[in-house]
Amino acid sequence: DEVVAESTPNAKDFVKKCPIFFFGLSRQGKSTLVNDLMEVLGSSDRPAKESFDKPCTRGVRVHSKLCDNWTTPGVEEEVLLIDTEGWEFGKKPGDLFKQCMSLAKEANIQAKVLQHRLVLVLCLKGEDRSLIHDKKFFGLVKGICKQAAHAAGGGKPVLLPVLTMSDLFRKEDDYHSVLGKFKCALQEVGNIVTVQDAVSVSHYDAELGNRPSVQELRQVLAAICTEQLKSWHILEAAKEIIEVDLKKCLMAWSQKGIDADHALV
Repeated sequence: DEVVAESTPNAKDFVKKCPIFFFGLSRQGKSTLVNDLMEVLGSSDRPAKESFDKPCTRGVRVHSKLCDNWTTPGVEEEVLLIDTEGWEFGKKPGDLFKQCMSLAKEANIQAKVLQHRLVLVLCLKGEDRSLIHDKKFFGLVKGICKQAAHAAGGGKPVLLPVLTMSDLFRKEDDYHSVLGKFKCALQEVGNIVTVQDAVSVSHYDAELGNRPSVQELRQVLAAICTEQLKSWHILEAAKEIIEVDLKKCLMAWSQKGIDADHALV
């Protein structure tokens, strides 16, 4: 029991942390979306800085919320919403990803959590929908995807395209058409990440504090995290964490003069 207790905490932490990485150009509503999701998850404040007319996020910021109904009802998990700086500031996408890994280390978040559990959320506001035909834009997107795939060490990270501020579309068919084209444009990175169907968020029903589109996004993200836990790649990563911690535990026993070779059956 003592060995199990000492060799499994990191593995449990690995499967109970759900990091979601929001990225894209600045002024796409990333910070607003992070705050909207925090509220949907039960937070009473909006921790990410917001501005109506100018970029406000510098570097990488992590906002977390404990939830007991994310992937498994009754099991407390920590949802990590990672807000990132927009690209106009001259930062390369790869720099943001490295900052994310460094910040995780400072916050005592296991590197393997970001390497294997990270969900990429590409934000594009409805007003900038023409960018789905822009090769330079998708070159930047591909840079982030390559960084995440390299860190995953063989696994394919999930990429969820999100069309923000979709209120400007007067007809539902219009934004559904854009959503379809958004996903199709991302097929170029489909060999390095798993591209999900694009979803949209709007301020519809915002005055009632309802925001159905944000509730739906929460469900989509939770479903992605649930599927992650079923994958062979994630199970192997958890197994590797346990093996490493078990070896450390047995080495500690040996240093205390306990014969670890005969301590376990």
